[in-house]
Amino acid sequence: MLKQSSIYIKAGIKTLVSRLTAEKNKRPLVAELEDDKLVEFVAKHLFERRFFYEQASMTVNTEDKSAEEITTEIRILLY
Repeated sequence: MLKQSSIYIKAGIKTLVSRLTAEKNKRPLVAELEDDKLVEFVAKHLFERRFFYEQASMTVNTEDKSAEEITTEIRILLY
């Protein structure tokens, strides 16, 4: 189980793929994957890790939010 003060910063497959695509050259595990394979990679790993991620004491959904909005939400949760 994750510590009580853990936060799951949740993002959907489409969002994660978009972020990873923009930085593929900095990410050795995905650098050589074609776009369709990257979607499969992300989906598989999210599925495999979901149980652990969902044990976090707090969740912040990042879909359609700016970095500032996400940061504000995390600050509110922590204080």
